[in-house]
Amino acid sequence: MKSQPCRWRDAALIAAQLADALAHAHAQGTVHRDIKPSNVMMLSDDQPVLIDFGLAISDAHGERETPGMVSGTVGYMSPEQALGKAHRIDGRTDIYGLGVMLYQLLCRKLPFNSKSTLELLRQIREDDPQPPRQIAQDIPLELEQVCLKAMSKRINDRYTTAADLADALRRVIQQAGDDAEAPTQSYQPPAEQEPGLSSRSASRLHESERRQITTLYLDLDDSDVDADDLDPEELRSVVQRIRELTARILTRFGGHFAQSTSEAMQVYF
Repeated sequence: MKSQPCRWRDAALIAAQLADALAHAHAQGTVHRDIKPSNVMMLSDDQPVLIDFGLAISDAHGERETPGMVSGTVGYMSPEQALGKAHRIDGRTDIYGLGVMLYQLLCRKLPFNSKSTLELLRQIREDDPQPPRQIAQDIPLELEQVCLKAMSKRINDRYTTAADLADALRRVIQQAGDDAEAPTQSYQPPAEQEPGLSSRSASRLHESERRQITTLYLDLDDSDVDADDLDPEELRSVVQRIRELTARILTRFGGHFAQSTSEAMQVYF
């Protein structure tokens, strides 16, 4: 993944083969719970092998997490894992993780990203990922739909079994036919036209103007607060009050939101 882009057909085939492995594990009553690239080994014939069942749980032995426990790798964690409901997961949790891996293979980035673990968990629980075809335009619509279905927030909206996911991926590959073998062409932006600008472009350049932008950044800094003494309800009311004040400032001075997270807000005027 780091050395070269993965063509969508190869990504779909790898995901389908991993879905086959998950289907076998789930049939034995085992849920992996930690699907991610570093837990996949590629053989010399490009056959993926799912490894490291260190976090796996097995119905055969009655293994279940304590309610409230969060287990897994955050970037690939399912919403139910992020909610601390690891005691209620099943094979569809692995399907979500494989959907994230497929998204990363197709888009060369994770669907959610933040330096803050709490913010990343919030994104996983609440935010929708950017559609893959907005990032890589050569991805078939059907493959995007398969990927997003596997990554559905609600566990009941995902594929019921990993075998269903594998079948869906292979149908996309089969339907694409010879088109899937065509080389992928990356987008090349038009070259700048230095001296030979059209009259319309030159006119628009002369009409442009420089403006001053004022940015206001609000950060909720709780570094000097003992987490054990922090009242969640009180913290929620403080955050809500900050948002209300920010909205009043925006209305009064005609500002716009640049970004808003659970820990910080940035607005500009």
